[in-house]
Amino acid sequence: YALSTPTKGRTFFSLPDGDAKEFYGLPILRADGTDVVATHRVFGDAVSKVRKTRGPQIVVIDVERLTSHTNADDHTLYRSADDIREMHAKADPIRILAEQLIAAGISEAQLKEIEHSINHDIDAAFAVARGTPNAKTELSAKKPLPEKLTSAASEQRSGGDALTMLEAMREVFRARLGSDKNIYLYGEDLEDPKGDVFGLTRGLSTDFPGQILNAPLSEATIVGTAIGQALTGKKPVACIQFADFMLPAFNQIASELGAMWWRTNGQWECPVILMAICGAYRPGLGPYHAQTFDATFAHIPGLDVFMPSTAPDAAGLLNAAFESGRPTVFLFPKNLINDRSVASSKDAAKQFVPVGRACVTRSGRDLTIVSWGSTMPLCEKTADALQTAGASVEVIDLRSLSPWDQEAVIASAQKTGKLLVVHEDNHTCGLGGEILATVAEKATVPVQVARVTRHDTYIPYLFETQIEVLPSFRSVLGKAAELLDYSLTWQKPVEEADGFVTVNAIGSSPSDKTVKIVELLVKDGQAVKAGDLLAAVEADKATMEISTPVDGTIEKLFLAEGDSVDVGTPLARIAADKAGLITKPITSENPGTPILEKNMARVPKVGKPAACERKPVLISSITTVLGSRHILNEELLSGHGEWDSEAIRSRTGCEERYWIAGNENVDTLAVKAVQDLLAKENLTLADIDALVCSTGTPLAMTPSLACRVLKELSPAKGEILMQAHDVNAACSGYMYALQNAVDILRDDPSKKVIVITAETLSPMINHEDQKTLALFGDAATASLLSCEPRVGNVNVLVNRPVLSATGVDQKVLYVPHMGTGEVIEMEGLTVFKLAVRKMIDMLAEACEARGIGVDELDKIVPHQANER
Repeated sequence: YALSTPTKGRTFFSLPDGDAKEFYGLPILRADGTDVVATHRVFGDAVSKVRKTRGPQIVVIDVERLTSHTNADDHTLYRSADDIREMHAKADPIRILAEQLIAAGISEAQLKEIEHSINHDIDAAFAVARGTPNAKTELSAKKPLPEKLTSAASEQRSGGDALTMLEAMREVFRARLGSDKNIYLYGEDLEDPKGDVFGLTRGLSTDFPGQILNAPLSEATIVGTAIGQALTGKKPVACIQFADFMLPAFNQIASELGAMWWRTNGQWECPVILMAICGAYRPGLGPYHAQTFDATFAHIPGLDVFMPSTAPDAAGLLNAAFESGRPTVFLFPKNLINDRSVASSKDAAKQFVPVGRACVTRSGRDLTIVSWGSTMPLCEKTADALQTAGASVEVIDLRSLSPWDQEAVIASAQKTGKLLVVHEDNHTCGLGGEILATVAEKATVPVQVARVTRHDTYIPYLFETQIEVLPSFRSVLGKAAELLDYSLTWQKPVEEADGFVTVNAIGSSPSDKTVKIVELLVKDGQAVKAGDLLAAVEADKATMEISTPVDGTIEKLFLAEGDSVDVGTPLARIAADKAGLITKPITSENPGTPILEKNMARVPKVGKPAACERKPVLISSITTVLGSRHILNEELLSGHGEWDSEAIRSRTGCEERYWIAGNENVDTLAVKAVQDLLAKENLTLADIDALVCSTGTPLAMTPSLACRVLKELSPAKGEILMQAHDVNAACSGYMYALQNAVDILRDDPSKKVIVITAETLSPMINHEDQKTLALFGDAATASLLSCEPRVGNVNVLVNRPVLSATGVDQKVLYVPHMGTGEVIEMEGLTVFKLAVRKMIDMLAEACEARGIGVDELDKIVPHQANER
């Protein structure tokens, strides 16, 4: 029985017309499963054949199901009492084995003893299980990751023009395959000479035989096999040719791959990387080779889901997937795999992108655009157009879709007040809706939101209809302009003159981005017929020929033999014999030139922010960077005989100092201090409103050190503009810089200011003067000031100085409670007393550590000093 349905006549081994003798040419061996001895013999024959032939065998064991299917099933409803009684009498393998053993001379008492022992073990195990507490609720189905795999500080990525996304991923595979024999790739057409239909694994099976394996055309088998191999310690990469074809394996992905760690309470891990190329935006893909399904896979608990848009991110995320040990769905866009505008440097194998961290590709203040995969170039193009019109747009590449970087998106949306999410997957239940809902739930300020997505339909074959269904430059810029209250018109592109047809260079597949002109087969002025060959070109995957679509005359050739050009570059213009005979196919979006104008009449007047009379100015964090050269007194005095180390220590208190070395200077120290501060506070430079730098040793007076730090830390795209100036004063310069920052925050309490101190005095020291030689070092600090209570707050600046000339100022202070960010109001004198109490406690601890009793303190310091 299956459940209540008899299996006879309904399986591959039991057909409607009787038992089958073979299955696809493989003989079916049969065993009476109620007879252990007979079953052992049949299996012995099968195993012998496997060992001899190294091929598979099929054994069908005939057994009865002795009980109901489950405790929710009652087999008396569909089996007769006589049938059940006969089954227990004649089909119980344990009872039959006992009878065989007794017949062979084993005593019944010995069997009873064995049975008693087994029952005792079962009862004991049941008692243990029954007494075990219930499982604790686990709210995540993913194995926790160490901080190094999720920390922003662990990111290592660099762009360039050396490796495309495809090449960068291949380099990662090459490095991983060479370093770990447990890693292997399994999928259709992966082995050479094909090396994957897009060339991803080209050359790898030759270099790593046995680690690149071709699979049958069965996606469920590919994924299921990978899961089984992962449970035995292997590290498989299961390759599916297109994301569209992952659906036949959906049960394996959702019920097994994603669930394994959770349902075994972390005892079993399933480190499978499931890779598939995805997406549209290329002519000729149609509905079966153009889906992404990113929201579908992000919906499955237990899976990490990645989708890069650049070669460095593809390499970095692939390395993260290998390091995490978590099951990962890795989707990569076919539209970008050969795009050299998003290429990587040569060291792709060393790049790393932390799990769950987005990338802010450009900073801005007016609008946040979040996207991933193939739609990222549309968002960057939109930001460029808006920047020309005077709008500042922040663009975030999510990269990791599950988990996704809620913190970065919410922080950016709160900063700009406007959020646009753009994605290629369809609108309803897409990931964009999840992102907007999360921002709506968690943002602490109002945020205006919108989406641009694929319509709820399938991807068409014809490209000009594709760009109507999918997000396009026209639709993304239109929605962004609407959010920013810009009017948008389009200046149409110049159309081709009647009677002329331009033939563009094309590739052999939708993924080709560039081609090389191998041979030109026509000349200027030559008459051609439709179908005549114009040129032979070499693409990434194959060499092909381009033919003329019309009868006519070659009016002009634009390219020469040996030229390497982007797909879509004009190759030749033909004067057609019959104008308007054909319609030139559209292979790229060209809506024209956008004309953007701000609707000034509707811009609300913004008054000056309320002064910060009662709001505290808080120092949230301070980071410090020292020169890398550590100098002790002994090294400093080398060659000097006047003083020794103790003389310096007793006179100055100095035993060591740090000096710059190598390529270090005041600029590099200041930049590093600010970088550390931003990482510590989990901020970007775009979150900061002003830089104030105190320095007495700038490399140059103009531009200021603050401006040089700003330029060094600004992203390549989306220039960050803010107030940045120096306070050129030694010693007390930090106090002056703090006062500048407080003035800025009094004018607008919503701002954040970084105060930098940076000094490099070692190059100025007179090494012959021992009285000053020991006093100076090289360092930089960065302090974050704001009126916003933050968990990192460690100190307070108040409306007026804490200490006045007459002692303690009695003005009210607002003190952040350590570790919580909660602001506590108390009188200045109370704060001062708390500080003194803290010092007394520290002194007592120091005394205790040294074995000094309180009654002995008088011997160390005068009574008045002790009391004070």
